[in-house]
Amino acid sequence: MPMIIALVGNPNCGKTTLFNALTGSTQYVGNWPGVTVEKKLGVLRGNPRVTVADLPGIYSLEAASPDEKAARAFLEKERPDVILNIIDATNLERNLYLTTQLLELGIPLVLALNVMDMVEKKGDRIDIPRLSKELGCPVVPMAASKGKGVREAAEAAVSLGLRRERTLAGCLKGKTPGGKEDGRQAGGAASQQVLKGKDADAVLPDEAAASMRYREVDRLVALTVRRNHKARNTTRQIDRILMNRLLGFPIFAALMWAVYMVSVNLVGGTVTGWLQEKLFQDLIGGSLLDLLEAMGTAQWLQSLLTDGLLRGVGAVLSFLPQIAVLFLILSLLEDCGYMARVAFLMDRLLKRLGLSGKSFIPFLVGTGCSVPAIMASRTIEDQTSRRLTIFLTPFIPCSAKLPLFALLGGAFFPDKTWVAPSMYFVGMGAAIFAGLLLKKWKPFHREASGFVMELPDYRLPNLKSVGRRVWERIKAFVVKAGTIIFIGCGILWFLQRFDRTLAVSQPSESILADLGRCLAPLFTPLGFGRWEAAVAALSGALAKENIVAALEILLPRTGAPVADGAAAWGLSSVFTPLSAYSFMLFNLLAAPCIGAVSAMRKELGSWKWTLAAVGFQTGTAYLVAMLVYQTGLALFYGGSLLFTAAIWGLTGLILWQLTCLQGKNQPRKKSRTAA
Repeated sequence: MPMIIALVGNPNCGKTTLFNALTGSTQYVGNWPGVTVEKKLGVLRGNPRVTVADLPGIYSLEAASPDEKAARAFLEKERPDVILNIIDATNLERNLYLTTQLLELGIPLVLALNVMDMVEKKGDRIDIPRLSKELGCPVVPMAASKGKGVREAAEAAVSLGLRRERTLAGCLKGKTPGGKEDGRQAGGAASQQVLKGKDADAVLPDEAAASMRYREVDRLVALTVRRNHKARNTTRQIDRILMNRLLGFPIFAALMWAVYMVSVNLVGGTVTGWLQEKLFQDLIGGSLLDLLEAMGTAQWLQSLLTDGLLRGVGAVLSFLPQIAVLFLILSLLEDCGYMARVAFLMDRLLKRLGLSGKSFIPFLVGTGCSVPAIMASRTIEDQTSRRLTIFLTPFIPCSAKLPLFALLGGAFFPDKTWVAPSMYFVGMGAAIFAGLLLKKWKPFHREASGFVMELPDYRLPNLKSVGRRVWERIKAFVVKAGTIIFIGCGILWFLQRFDRTLAVSQPSESILADLGRCLAPLFTPLGFGRWEAAVAALSGALAKENIVAALEILLPRTGAPVADGAAAWGLSSVFTPLSAYSFMLFNLLAAPCIGAVSAMRKELGSWKWTLAAVGFQTGTAYLVAMLVYQTGLALFYGGSLLFTAAIWGLTGLILWQLTCLQGKNQPRKKSRTAA
């Protein structure tokens, strides 16, 4: 049987970084708690007999959230051969509490002191031999992000596991090497103390047992740690500005505006236009067409490859530079420690929804992809809060929607830098406002819980870690373009090429056009009642990138230069600036792609709640897009003020009715006087 080494530690202590270094994997790494939400397995480099398990971060063995329960269940039921306990050496007080509990499990343990480079930078000192003696287990200094101490930690764990195997083999033969029968390490003073405490836990209240452990941790820290109190606390000084009650939110808003402005407006336009016109149309498209003609291939095959697959996939890939820059900037903000602090800034706001800052972690992950964002809700202990977070997370614009914002924003608002950033703030605002409404509904009503999360110190981003993270996201985007979007483009080409009798027809008489005309009246109040727009919106159910691919396939090129986006893409025949913004809003807030819906089904546990979430998200998208379009039409284009007022009045009536439900759904307070 293979040896199993379990990586265990507090959230954000470096477990996944170590896992990647030990196994050569590329699991996602972030500088905030809650990145790992399920067990990951890998094979140790150079030793195929050793399996490494990366468990979700836990602060103690008293599990509350689903990911914490999964970690505890693995330790208790799977019984790994060795525990490699990774702890943040800059905060031994918090991390060693879990260590005292792990020692009670009777599983051989190696303690890895991570981020020792930060300890040395601060001028602190840790007496590693003394700590090892007190705990009765090997202690290895390490800086996983820089590769220092990784090999030593692995060797110590494997050596301890082999020693346990020899011990167990000796027991089976009636011989116990070293006088030990269970493979447990010889204990130092602290190890023996906490092992005795295991028996005390059976009779002591939880508070007393915890107090005993904290006293032991305090003793260990006093014996082994020497801090440089004169060192400048840069993190605290920066937090006085970035975490300020008055300045925190404006700074966050300015940063996010800058992120989207740089990635969409500065990088887009010239770069995207060149890729689309010169690379995919002229170079690749022209060369492919010449090759197909020289080979004498059929016209339908030439059309499929050039007008369908290449145009659709190329349209999506031309926005890759903007997505890469977005990922790069967000990764830098994450790795330096800022994004973890935004969770605390948002905590005050999210408490009004009955949530906590912990729900912002899925919102943060959602800027990349909604699927891992929905899975990240496992870190939330309360089921009601977890369900509400899943309902709201898809409102945050994921990277798959960025090509649409860049396309329509650049085409109809070329000199306006607010369009793309506004999508992020509208999505965040919709999540907050929708949360306030859902809170009035009994299944979502609860009081906000407290929020405690360890804030990492500010640090210079690790370029290797950031580069790997950006590369993995880019690779996932390209793979998606070559699979799901590729298939979607083929389906779209076929449906717009043939009519219901499967005869070759004009796009306006095709199967796709018939389907689009059935849906188009639904979108007329939103401003995009053309069949092409309806089909493009529907194609987003498979993957949001397909919306751009569909517009490229369905709308004929006009021959205008790519710099004139609306004319070049043929968008001006379907959209006006107002209806284009409405189209962006609808696709921003509507139900996510099928992959995210599948993730919602898995996390919510029933199709009833999943369909309710999809209906709520799509209904919200429809209402917001209609209100914006009709209001803009009435104010700037001579639309009907009466119709607009009626829509706003009906919306207000619905909101008022939902508000009235609050008193019925909240539990009644007991009278203070006896009857």
